[in-house]
This record gives sequence, C-alpha cells and structure tokens, in this order.
Amino acid sequence: MTRFAYISADLGVPVFGRKGCSIHVQEMLRSLARQGAQAHLFSTSCEGEPSPGLETVRVHALPRPPKGDRAAREQAELAGNANLRGNSN
Repeated sequence: MTRFAYISADLGVPVFGRKGCSIHVQEMLRSLARQGAQAHLFSTSCEGEPSPGLETVRVHALPRPPKGDRAAREQAELAGNANLRGNSN
C-alpha cells in the first residue's frame, strides 16, 4: 500500500474548514485516498470533523508555535521538524 504525508503548517488554513485553501487540501487528500493510498495529514490547524471521503485519513496534530517573538516562533517551528520524522507510524 502506498503511504503519503500531507503537511499543512499554515495557521490560517483550517484543514476541515470551508475556505478555498481548506477545500483544496480536502480534495487532494480525498483524491489520493480514493486511489487506495494511506493518507497521513500533519497540520497545525486540523480541528473539526473530516468531511465525507476523508474518514480513513490519519490525522496528526502538530503543535501550534508560540505567539510573540518572531525568532522564538521560528526556532519552535524548526524544532518541530524532528517530531515529524517518527510520527507517521
């Protein structure tokens, strides 16, 4: 079985929302899942219920970076990359 990871770290895109970007993410996931691929979604904004056709997607919530100092935020986001390497099991 083919596995793939879709990573969406944009805080402004609620993956299961109704924004255009949200719909794009959902359609990409749905299309790949329909082809039999095992989908893993990694996102900082994955609240809500998956829409029909996305029930098999494995959702991995990424930590939201801290607000405030830009440099500290960037360091926290870079540190989060290490968590992605072993999180798709």
